[in-house]
Amino acid sequence: SSGINAEYGLEEHVPGETPIRRASQKTELHDQSTLREFVHEKLQGQLFGIVQRVHSSMPSGVLGDRNVFPDLPGSHLELKCPSLEFIKAVCKVLSLDPTIAGQVHKLKRDLLKLVSVGEFSEAAIFKDPCLSFVLPEVICSKCSSCRDLDLCRDPYLDQGPPPCWLCAHCQTPYDRSTIEGRLISKLQERNLGFALQDLVCTKCNGVKSSNMADYCSCAGSFATLEHSSDYQQLLDILENIAKHFKLTLLGELVSWTRKNTKE
Repeated sequence: SSGINAEYGLEEHVPGETPIRRASQKTELHDQSTLREFVHEKLQGQLFGIVQRVHSSMPSGVLGDRNVFPDLPGSHLELKCPSLEFIKAVCKVLSLDPTIAGQVHKLKRDLLKLVSVGEFSEAAIFKDPCLSFVLPEVICSKCSSCRDLDLCRDPYLDQGPPPCWLCAHCQTPYDRSTIEGRLISKLQERNLGFALQDLVCTKCNGVKSSNMADYCSCAGSFATLEHSSDYQQLLDILENIAKHFKLTLLGELVSWTRKNTKE
């Protein structure tokens, strides 16, 4: 075997120590330079043209009598300018490559000028327009495949009516009542956890041990472990899911929870 290895250039290596062929430093520098040139010479001009056409044809998010932005279960932002959202989304994706961070920063600044938005404006900050709510281990009743289902972003949908999620393997609709029951159980568990959560000191982070104390021994005030804003965001997501997919019982439970929380 040693002769065969020598003849064909094969070597024996201890498991876990197999050498990996990596690109040379010269090749990496060449690729980075090529990418920067592409952004500066080609992509920049193309994006300028696209943004100008979109901004002139759709200066606002309303086209005729309809909203151009999709209405998704996870939608939570009030989007107004299609060209601005396009700029933020494209530049966010391009910024994932650190080798062109400088070019992308300059590109975003120049593109924002086309829509009269300042570089450091609050409107120029990218925010994910669609929230996520993942229901783990959803099983198809036909093929028994199991996957984690993002109720707000999953692309496999039957628009109905009523709309329903589909199995990614056999395209069979999931049982709506089963999913609604699981969501109701999750909301009830979250309600119980929010009501029974501990209070912690905002100064020393110690858990409140005395029911009668107004302040911590370090003179700090107490606050809940879970912020009410996170809890309200969960209610918003579940309410949107209930409206979008016509889940009546879930919608009623969310409304009841909101009413009693305010009281």
